[in-house]
Amino acid sequence: MAAASPLRDCQAWKDARLPLSTTSNEACKLFDATLTQYVKWTNDKSLGGIEGCLSKLKAADPTFVMGHAMATGLVLIGTGSSVKLDKELDLAVKTMVEISRTQPLTRREQLHVSAVETFANGNFPKACELWEQILQDHPTDMLALKFSHDAYFYLGYQEQMRDSVARIYPFWTPDIPLSSYVKGIYSFGLMETNFYDQAEKLAKEAPTLCLQHQHPTDNYWAGKAGCDGARSGNTWALCLQPQAGEGRRSQGRSRQAAGTGTATELGDLELHPSGSMGGGLGRRRQARAPGARAVEGQVRTGFCWAL
Repeated sequence: MAAASPLRDCQAWKDARLPLSTTSNEACKLFDATLTQYVKWTNDKSLGGIEGCLSKLKAADPTFVMGHAMATGLVLIGTGSSVKLDKELDLAVKTMVEISRTQPLTRREQLHVSAVETFANGNFPKACELWEQILQDHPTDMLALKFSHDAYFYLGYQEQMRDSVARIYPFWTPDIPLSSYVKGIYSFGLMETNFYDQAEKLAKEAPTLCLQHQHPTDNYWAGKAGCDGARSGNTWALCLQPQAGEGRRSQGRSRQAAGTGTATELGDLELHPSGSMGGGLGRRRQARAPGARAVEGQVRTGFCWAL
């Protein structure tokens, strides 16, 4: 198995065309460490765990906006609390927004702040639109990809969950950290929309996935109690299991073209243009112009594992 990529400092994030507004190399590395654990759905003791990294990140640069966006977003993405019920969470969102107004940020960072604030206010579809805007210009922004993917999952937007990854998949070359996990995320979206053969192929191309890539609904935060996140068997690897049902598998095959399953060879898969929220579980076949946006809806929730 290949050695883990070194944690990225300020210059490394700039080189990746994802600059972070902080002068602290330590903050940048801790941001990367936290993001890595979030993507893997595990608390890595060698990195200090999610909470440990976030605590040290805050100490390294208390005004690091993207650190605030990720820390607050991780609490919100658990969907177990809300700004209406949790004063501490409400304060965290307001602090993030206030800090963002005191310093020059990139457009990408501003969109991240807006997306987390929008998600906190209960408008999940609009938050996804903002994360999709980020991905249009920065397709390798893993935080935007993961937050939007998990939000689509909660909304039941199966096609958007798949298509959001399909649009950015060609940009994720093997040399980019966490690229193998993008295969797993994409594979899950394909599986959820009955493209089992393509899902299986992608999953088999990602040998580093293992069983750490959990559903966002798994008790990820159980790591606080000493669990490493691998306790649940409900993983992206489900697409590798034949017991998924030959009936559904056959249905999936009938909808597939004879491609390899890559983002450019999805046959009759109709990808929703960036920003298109579509209709979730419905099979929307009408064409949309790039950038088309549906009428925004609101979903309010109040259940989450708080850090």
